[in-house]
Amino acid sequence: MWIQLEGGTLYPPDLEQSGIDLESLVVIHVPRDKGSNARAPNASRGAYGLCRAAEMLLRSGAFGLVVVDLTEGAPPSGSEAWQGRLLALARQHASPVVLLTDKPAHADSLGTLVGLRIEPQRAREAPGRFTIDPQVLKNKSGAPLDLPSPGYRGPWGVR
Repeated sequence: MWIQLEGGTLYPPDLEQSGIDLESLVVIHVPRDKGSNARAPNASRGAYGLCRAAEMLLRSGAFGLVVVDLTEGAPPSGSEAWQGRLLALARQHASPVVLLTDKPAHADSLGTLVGLRIEPQRAREAPGRFTIDPQVLKNKSGAPLDLPSPGYRGPWGVR
């Protein structure tokens, strides 16, 4: 399950190349929040809508993994109740939740409930070829992680 804002950046060919079965991938597009004020955000649109959609889908217990694309903005800090609900539902249904963000390594994570935070580091091997080296920034479990550094070929024309 992949949840993103309308017109999000999901690129299916990359997922397929990584071994994801696109026939069984469900993608949810949440409308962007246009013109709501900060005091009364629309719970079915924008970043709040992404979190609400994830919550409803986790409640169903029908998905083994839920990815929420928050790269275009997460709910404002101080509103972490959504994380608690997602955490409880993920545990109840044994369904991991991945929150994708676009925060630099030196910035705080989304909140105290985030158990694992990884920042991908891209290193160029040759023109058009690079590897992704995942750097663990936060690991609450303390368990050692063996994360691979796979090699990729960028889109044609990328140097």
